[in-house]
Amino acid sequence: MKRLWNRVKKIWHNIFAVRADDTPVFLPNRQSGREILCGRGMICFCAILLLLLIERMHNRRLINTMAAYIASATDDEYDEISWQIRHDLIYSDFGQNTDNFVRYIPNTSDLCPTCNANDWAQAFLVCTNTGEFYEMDVYVDGFQPDIHYGAIHMANGYDEISQTELSTTRIPDRKRTTIELRRKRGIVSIHKMKALFCDNCISNILTVTEHAPIGEFVIFDSGEKKFYSVDDEIPVQIGDYRIVTAEIRGDYNITVTYIN
Repeated sequence: MKRLWNRVKKIWHNIFAVRADDTPVFLPNRQSGREILCGRGMICFCAILLLLLIERMHNRRLINTMAAYIASATDDEYDEISWQIRHDLIYSDFGQNTDNFVRYIPNTSDLCPTCNANDWAQAFLVCTNTGEFYEMDVYVDGFQPDIHYGAIHMANGYDEISQTELSTTRIPDRKRTTIELRRKRGIVSIHKMKALFCDNCISNILTVTEHAPIGEFVIFDSGEKKFYSVDDEIPVQIGDYRIVTAEIRGDYNITVTYIN
């Protein structure tokens, strides 16, 4: 520490001359560029160190304040404080950038379902909270358009996190599949996604749903490995199918038509 201080004083005296009244005078003609640069660098380093210390003290004080409020709160007050922290402190600054979710929450998925999706159908409706796949094709299970069969195939699904109900009606004779989404909460769990999908697919899903009306479901092209949002203003064509979404009082109807 003493050697560092002596070095600082040497650089100071080389850069500045001292008058009789102890007033420093800047004399660049007495100085080499290297010493001037070194002096400026040390000043910048000290300033940055001071700012980091101030920020750390501020963050520690903020954390201690939050801990005190939470530790002394009743159950009702705890819920209110948690809501306030999430919406006013975290979501406003941190949550607007979706890259933060992918970057800072650890990924625990073993096998990404979209990266390893089989091609038993051309288009799927994928639930981002559960990783469940719902076929959107009119002709599935080995059936071809030229094979006439008049049965109506129906299937249901449910996402307990967003409480969205799904019902699929497939009518091969009419070359049409209709999917109804009855929504309640519209919640998307990033933690669930990090346990189901790889970071690359999560980033793509969050990108396409960032300004979309629905985030808990996405349309997935199994051939191109591409995601589309469920949006009533954006029709999608995947393979032999045209997909159109219509919004009806907060719920959504998706019509899939065979066009080949």
